[in-house]
Amino acid sequence: MRACFLRSSLLILAASCLFAAAAPALPDDAWAKLPPHPRLFARPEKWAALKKQIETDPVSKHLFALIRERAENILTLPSL
Repeated sequence: MRACFLRSSLLILAASCLFAAAAPALPDDAWAKLPPHPRLFARPEKWAALKKQIETDPVSKHLFALIRERAENILTLPSL
């Protein structure tokens, strides 16, 4: 059951990344109207709840570890 949930979660994550990459680019003037970084689409209480979930839920903890490991590896790649 956990393996199925994990595969499903990773599939959803991968699909989200693909859809985000396929999103149309913003025109230059639209970029100027965005708030400064970090542009996060979650409120502080949502981040706190997510951190707690990662600490208490083994599946969330494992998914976070996988995502973090991949992100850390990407940071070591040479710039394009």
